[in-house]
Amino acid sequence: MDLSYDALHEKFAQLQILEKQRKKSLASEWSVTESQKKKNLSRNRYSDIVPYNKSRVKLINSENDYINASYIFLPNDKKYIASQGPLKSTILHFWNMVWDNLEDQGIILMLTKIEEQGLEKCAKYWPEEEKEFIFPEVFLKVEFIGKEYDEKAETLIHHLKLSRLNKPELSKYINHFYFKNWPDHGIPQNLLPFINLISLVTLIKKKNDYIIVHCSAGCGRTGTYIALDYLISTLSTFKVNFNENINEDPIFNIINQIREQRMHMVQSFSQLEFIYKTVKYFLKTLES
Repeated sequence: MDLSYDALHEKFAQLQILEKQRKKSLASEWSVTESQKKKNLSRNRYSDIVPYNKSRVKLINSENDYINASYIFLPNDKKYIASQGPLKSTILHFWNMVWDNLEDQGIILMLTKIEEQGLEKCAKYWPEEEKEFIFPEVFLKVEFIGKEYDEKAETLIHHLKLSRLNKPELSKYINHFYFKNWPDHGIPQNLLPFINLISLVTLIKKKNDYIIVHCSAGCGRTGTYIALDYLISTLSTFKVNFNENINEDPIFNIINQIREQRMHMVQSFSQLEFIYKTVKYFLKTLES
């Protein structure tokens, strides 16, 4: 799998061309008209990173069902929700989405800091230190249960309880994984903690549950994590043949499948290169 730098650049260029073709027509199956409605504009953190109508998450029992998040479905029943980092004004929508889509024990993966280089990247949407957040508009309460730090994964894990205000006996327990060592548009600072994070989440996740993954825009870091989570989980189940021909390259095809469901997933060349290098690392560990 020793693809040249030029070959990887060609693959990234092809991904960009395919995405540009998808976005050409507002009438296509990749329309984004819901995100552009006046009532929904303020719910987008970035005006140029929005969900396709066909794959957007719809809030249940809400007057306005729009949230900037997308369903991602991949082979072998792997499914995710890719979301932007909540704005202060959309925190209640985010927890509404969590309630609608996660099971009794759910996973949220946060891949951005609250603030980077003096700019807000995500609102602080969870409570800490025995406090609680109450959202009467959607009849939900989020309670802090505890937290722990996993040194191998360099990840802070918050344990939260999400319950119905009108039916407190109905509750869900949420594991919130907060991984800070990944700069915007970049790659994880160290490979091993990131791999340990994927392994940690895999151990806890129930087979058919969604994982909610978000960074700031919900595309670059989010798409990179989803691609690697899927690829690593399937490496041992089928033979992988990597080729400069994109039609025979499973990594390229998975990234393109993800991009067909949310724009700009795996946003930068460095993130694409990181995916290939990480898969190569895993293949070597399987062979040894």
